[in-house]
Amino acid sequence: RSVGWTPAPRRVHAMWYVPDGNEYFPLSLVYNMSTLSEYQPSVELADLWALPSGYGTVGPAAEGSGARKRRIDLLFVAGRTGPGGQACVEGAEQRNFLFNGVQGVVVGDLRCAPQRYTAELQKLAHVRSIGFADAFDQVPEQQAHELVPFLRFVRPIYTAAEEFVQAHFGEEPFLAVHWRRADFKLTRGGRSDVLLEVDAFIERVESALLSRGLSRLYLATDATEEDDLARIRERLDPRRFSWVANADETDMQVAMDVANIEIAICAMAAFFLGTRTSNYSLTVREERRARGHPDETHNFLAFKQDATD
Repeated sequence: RSVGWTPAPRRVHAMWYVPDGNEYFPLSLVYNMSTLSEYQPSVELADLWALPSGYGTVGPAAEGSGARKRRIDLLFVAGRTGPGGQACVEGAEQRNFLFNGVQGVVVGDLRCAPQRYTAELQKLAHVRSIGFADAFDQVPEQQAHELVPFLRFVRPIYTAAEEFVQAHFGEEPFLAVHWRRADFKLTRGGRSDVLLEVDAFIERVESALLSRGLSRLYLATDATEEDDLARIRERLDPRRFSWVANADETDMQVAMDVANIEIAICAMAAFFLGTRTSNYSLTVREERRARGHPDETHNFLAFKQDATD
C-alpha cells in the first residue's frame, strides 16, 4: 500500500507496514528508509500527516487540528469493500475513511478498482497524492528489479542473520530450503509442482545436497506436523532460527522479525530451493539477487515436468 506516489524524479511517500488487519507498524521497523530513499525520497505516513506516536489504529483528528491534512486526493481500492469492511462507493468526497489504521482520512476521489504502475498512472502525474488500499502487484517486474537493491531490511535483521550463520555454519557453504505448508495444503493441494509431502521432500533435499556437494542445511517452514518435522530432523539435521511456526501464538512484531531474519539467512546460502508460487520464496530470490547471487543458485523443491535441477 502506498500514498503520495508521483513519477520520478518527483517524490514518493512510504506508508505504514501492515502485517495483518489489526496491527500497524511504521515501515522503518522493517526496511531501511535511507536506502529506499536513494531510489525515491520516502517518508513515513506518520511523518507525512504528523500523526501521534505509537502503533495501532490512530483515531480521527479533532476539527480544527489538521483533519484536512489527512488527505488522499485519489485512492484506488481493490474491490467493492475497502479497509475495515467499509463500502467502496465511488463519487463525492469522503471525509471519514480508514486508511492503514488511520481514521478520519479525507478522500477526494475514490476508485473501486485496482490500479497498477502502468502508463495509465503516468497520466495522473498532476494529482498531488495517490493511495492504494488492499492492492497488490502494483509494480511491473522490470521496475521491481530496479527497486530490489534499494529495498533492504533494517540493519538488526542482517546482524541477527549473520550471527546465526556464523554460529551454525561458520564459513561452510550450506543449502537453504523453504518448505511452504499451512494454507498451501488447502489452496495448492492439487498441484504436484508446488507441494511435496514429507517423503518426497526429504528425497529432494538429499538429492540437492548430493548434487551440489553440500552437507549442511537450513530449513524455513511453516509446517506444524510434528511427526513430519521429527523425521526431517532425524534424516536431514537442519538448522533453524526458530521452530515456532504458528504466528498466532507469537507477538506479531516478533513473528515479522523472525520471518525476515530467515529470509536473510536463506539469502546467504550457497544454493536455495523454494516453494513455487510462494511470495516468501520470491522474496528470498529477490534478496539473493540483491546480494549478488546469480539466478542459477535458485530453484524449486517440486519439479515441473520439463524442469531439471
